[in-house]
Amino acid sequence: MMPLRNYIFLIILASISHFALANDRHVDIFTTEKGAKGYSLNRFKQLVGVPVYIHHVDAIKNFEQQSSKGIKITSQSSDIEKKRAIRKISDAMASPKFSKQREAIKDGVRAFEKAMRLGITKVPAIVFDDEYIVYGERPLKALRIYNSAMSKKEN
Repeated sequence: MMPLRNYIFLIILASISHFALANDRHVDIFTTEKGAKGYSLNRFKQLVGVPVYIHHVDAIKNFEQQSSKGIKITSQSSDIEKKRAIRKISDAMASPKFSKQREAIKDGVRAFEKAMRLGITKVPAIVFDDEYIVYGERPLKALRIYNSAMSKKEN
């Protein structure tokens, strides 16, 4: 017969493990910043009932375009023009506004890394639990496709 202490330990371990598994469930949405503006995610979040993370895969490109506005450097640019451009970029990076942009860059790098790790080949991509990917659909339609596939898998 198992001692009571071991039995209680197994019950606690089982409940913690189940909780951990339940917390691993999530949805990742890989899209562009412009594409994300077209999504209404409130209903989607209610239906999935798990955390939903939006990843802007174009965040780095958008930052580069935004930060290089007004800076035109070519191989024919003079040293003075190059120094002005460097100074303008340095000043922008030293500004308080840049801390928010720095976070956007970090998020963009993380989004790109995760997209590569999951094998995302195009956007939009809705990924359920890092395993099931639905391409080219809005979140609610992707959820219907996912639910249909899961019900077929169970049968």
